[in-house]
Amino acid sequence: MSEIRLGYFGDRRNGATGSELVEGMVRSGSAVVRKAATGRAAEVRIGRWLGNAAVTVEEMAATAARRVGRAVAGRTILAIQDTTTITFRGQEAEYAGLGQANDKAPGFFIHPTIAVDAETDHLLGVAHAEIWTRGTGADAPDRSRRNQRPVEQKETRRWIEGAARAAETLAEAAQVIVVADREGDFYANFASRPPTVDLLVRAMHDRSIVGGKLFAAADAWRPADRRDITATPPRPTGMSKKQRRTPRHMEVEIRFGTVALRPPGSGNVKAASEPIGLTLVDVREVNAAPGRSPVRWRLLTTLAVATVEDAWRVVDHYRRRWRIEQVFRAMKSDGLGLNRTQVRDRHRLFNLSMAALVAAVRTIQLVDARSGGSRPATDVLDDEDRLDAAEAIGKSLEGKTERQKNPHPRRSLAWLSWIAARLGGWHCYYKPPGPKTMHSGWEHLNQRIEGYRLARGDL
Repeated sequence: MSEIRLGYFGDRRNGATGSELVEGMVRSGSAVVRKAATGRAAEVRIGRWLGNAAVTVEEMAATAARRVGRAVAGRTILAIQDTTTITFRGQEAEYAGLGQANDKAPGFFIHPTIAVDAETDHLLGVAHAEIWTRGTGADAPDRSRRNQRPVEQKETRRWIEGAARAAETLAEAAQVIVVADREGDFYANFASRPPTVDLLVRAMHDRSIVGGKLFAAADAWRPADRRDITATPPRPTGMSKKQRRTPRHMEVEIRFGTVALRPPGSGNVKAASEPIGLTLVDVREVNAAPGRSPVRWRLLTTLAVATVEDAWRVVDHYRRRWRIEQVFRAMKSDGLGLNRTQVRDRHRLFNLSMAALVAAVRTIQLVDARSGGSRPATDVLDDEDRLDAAEAIGKSLEGKTERQKNPHPRRSLAWLSWIAARLGGWHCYYKPPGPKTMHSGWEHLNQRIEGYRLARGDL
């Protein structure tokens, strides 16, 4: 897997230090600088880099976007966006530079848009990201007047911005579908949709539609089909957000039809005043066990839904939202432990967080690559010269028996992952290579590729 670059930041040394940090996070599994660094000198170097005014979240996000933009050509892409919160409860004095998060503790917000291949479920990278904190003191937002503010001055504008950036970054894709949970359910989000993308949003509000109300319309439709699926159930009342819900097998009914959303009457929406035509796909669990909250999804989409299979495809797209939740877990307590960082300064903290987002995505990609299937090796190694080098290296790693030969299609991601696993110390027997073996193998592969190219005079 090619070197992870966060940016250039005006100097190649800054670029190298950024790569050193994110690769250290992946290797160590920690966003704590002391653990990610290879020694005291590296720790000091990374600490200075985090505080460098030339190092910005914006350049890191733009670099990640360019990388994923090259990987999406010709594919149907799910641009999945969501927001996660990092809070520091009980540490108000240490994090005085941060505003209040949703639970009144000091904290900040990360809103990424990730690109996922709709056919393979492969996580391709970060298409866009924003990191912010609320104002403090006199600069704190007046939430009592938020309904009077234009959408451009609200935090909800991040959903509109995410769709706009996805349209730009993923322009080479065959189709882009922006997926959002219930926070993305507001009229301006649909009214501001870029013409080159579709939206798929889980409905939160029982909105006024032409002819009545949204939820009642779905209730009046006849079920179109019934199937067994696996999905994450709703969070029971009183369950902490930190507690993970376990996906379960369930039987669901599906209904679908067209609706026309009426514009709100607040006057804050600078968009067309005509109703917006959408399709509503309604999914509800049937025969839920006593004591269990049944699954109920009302999915609003701009996608054309003419058949039952089209409707189930919408459901399948929405179910891929687990990918962004997986990224958040990999960033926080279940992975890099960003919420345990000792970095206090806002600029340093935001830079560290953006690096952790990139590292979390790369960690997931490393694990996914073990069973890469027929996906192309160019998902992670987008250079023909490097692939030529990997092919030569791979041949030297094959043994005499069939089990010691690379069984995967040439230049597929699985083929490349087999080479990396061998370099990481895997012997082709017993259980599949683990994340540490894969990461070590990718590092060795990258070093050997550079050596091979240097020897051939390609550098």
